[in-house]
Amino acid sequence: PRVGMPPRNISGETPSPRIGGSRGSAGRSWAPDPGEEMTPPHGDLATNPAEEDALLLRAVRKAGRRLVPFLLLLYVVAFLDRVNLGYVKQSFLRDTGLGEAAFAMGAGIFFLGYAFLEIPSNLAMYRLGARAWMGRIMVTWGVIAALMMFARTAPVLYTLRFALGVMEGGFSRASSCSSRAGFPQATAER
Repeated sequence: PRVGMPPRNISGETPSPRIGGSRGSAGRSWAPDPGEEMTPPHGDLATNPAEEDALLLRAVRKAGRRLVPFLLLLYVVAFLDRVNLGYVKQSFLRDTGLGEAAFAMGAGIFFLGYAFLEIPSNLAMYRLGARAWMGRIMVTWGVIAALMMFARTAPVLYTLRFALGVMEGGFSRASSCSSRAGFPQATAER
């Protein structure tokens, strides 16, 4: 504890004295007298290492219950997005009149966009933050995936598949950064 200094909240600011309510036995705020050791009214969150470990374990489990299913869902959607063109190949070729070579080029060009812009996407993620960058990836990925319904010619198919790869480029790194951010280093290694 800091001696003779006003308490600070999480953001580092000194809180204002309480207004109304209980002010303690002397009718003053809980700020200590000069030279008196200060203890916040709520006490420490955990008073011993065993309580700290239990609190940390509960927090990690809660984060895991919320984050892991969501990331699993995103990975499943990413997998389906990469293979969905293969599932509709026959009907897509019949409806659009494209040849096998044009279809193969459209399917493969996705990975060019993904590979070329994965590193710049990761650099942007570190600059803007994983949370904001994952949001950008999900929104633009969804928009481009929805625009795939307009792929009736080879140039449109190539453009949309390349754009889809570009938009999805930093997904794997951003998701791993998001998952590591929710867990302390000691528990992430377990």
